[in-house]
Amino acid sequence: MITMRCIGQSVGTESELRGELRPLTTLQAPSSALTVRSLGFLDAVKHFAGPLEYESILMKSDYVLTPLSAAAIADLMAAVALVPAGGIVLLCDSYGGKIADVAADATAFPRRAGTQYCIQYFSSWTRAGDTAAHLAQVAKVYAAMRSHMPGAAYVNYCDLDLPDYAIAYWGGNLPRLVAVKQHYDPDNLFRHAQSVQPNLAPEPSA
Repeated sequence: MITMRCIGQSVGTESELRGELRPLTTLQAPSSALTVRSLGFLDAVKHFAGPLEYESILMKSDYVLTPLSAAAIADLMAAVALVPAGGIVLLCDSYGGKIADVAADATAFPRRAGTQYCIQYFSSWTRAGDTAAHLAQVAKVYAAMRSHMPGAAYVNYCDLDLPDYAIAYWGGNLPRLVAVKQHYDPDNLFRHAQSVQPNLAPEPSA
């Protein structure tokens, strides 16, 4: 069974928020009543970050630069429908607003103006014996979208399966990041599995 849940934050009053949501809920009534909670900053961080529990987590990601086509949506829904309930969650994080006011080359992070949203393919489990099944389920859904996606990914959702992680994460900003690496850490002392390498700056393709 496929379900959809929409969550978000507002810094306005509750009445202002409900007024902003009214056109959406009038267009299509939700299956359950809206829940609105007023939280302080730290409590809001804890709410959205989730509890600190020991569990296995898998995350892959895609950036959607133009609205998904009907074929892309059909492929996505068909792939998700084959996953048992609770096997995968697709988190669609909307972009726009202030994030687009910063130039794409002003920071290491390039996915700003023109980005619709980021899809996070998320799965979590607590039993080691369930690992293979969860990995396979997420991989199938992710594979179903390859022909519809530009290949860009979010660096904070580390994905060791990416064939060219540097371009997927940093795009056209990679050559400048490599130049910084070459200047300050030419021996690559500070590194991890998907860090910027001092000896490689390919032409961006995404």
